[in-house]
Amino acid sequence: MEHDLDEYFSISYFESVSGEELNPYNRLSSGIIKSFWAKNKYQAIFHKNIPIKTIGIEFLPEYCDNYLIKKFGKEYINPRKALLSVDEKEDFPEIVILLYQLLNYRGKGISAKLFYEGKVFEALSLIYDRYAYKIKEEKNLSKEDREYIKNVNLYINDHYSFDLTLDKLSKIACMGLTKLKKTFKMVNKCTITEYIQRKRVTEAQHLLMKTDLNVGQIANIVGYKSASRFSELFKKNTGIRPADYRRLYHRS
Repeated sequence: MEHDLDEYFSISYFESVSGEELNPYNRLSSGIIKSFWAKNKYQAIFHKNIPIKTIGIEFLPEYCDNYLIKKFGKEYINPRKALLSVDEKEDFPEIVILLYQLLNYRGKGISAKLFYEGKVFEALSLIYDRYAYKIKEEKNLSKEDREYIKNVNLYINDHYSFDLTLDKLSKIACMGLTKLKKTFKMVNKCTITEYIQRKRVTEAQHLLMKTDLNVGQIANIVGYKSASRFSELFKKNTGIRPADYRRLYHRS
């Protein structure tokens, strides 16, 4: 998919999706919070026949730059950086709950207007709180530590199908286990386990689309001894099980 977009900002929760965004590259998977700043051309690859189910809020520039400035004056903080700071976080349950409240609301008239406006303010409040916490945390993150985590990422990318122990990764990162887990999550916005799972699922998606290997064989190739465990994690990341993913992809 490729098309031009007018500027807007959004934060969404993906129930089901499979694909990649381009420029910059981001993998799209289920169960993630995705913030987005639309400007100029949008490019993405969505795997055919795989359901796309998402709940989100979109903010127009006028809302941020005019309405909020007028309402809050000197207290106003531009929400663009704050919105993008929560990109692809899986540990933001407050936003997920809020988005489902929006999805399930059935009010009308002034009640609906008050409800929706209140939820938008609540969402921004949660986003600002998360951004402030992140800024505080990142002040203690050195350039050297970022480079060490980059090395860990590269190692995982090349060895994701093997048994990756925290002890091994901590030696590569030149960090203790506690610091490694905290710093890794700060840089990558996910845990080490989640990062490995995403890498394995991404490779499994390609194998399901392009080969005739059965689910058990694919599970072994990407690093899982148990096909049932692999299927469980695949569904967590994509919203559907491997066999259904293959069936939907190849459906005419």
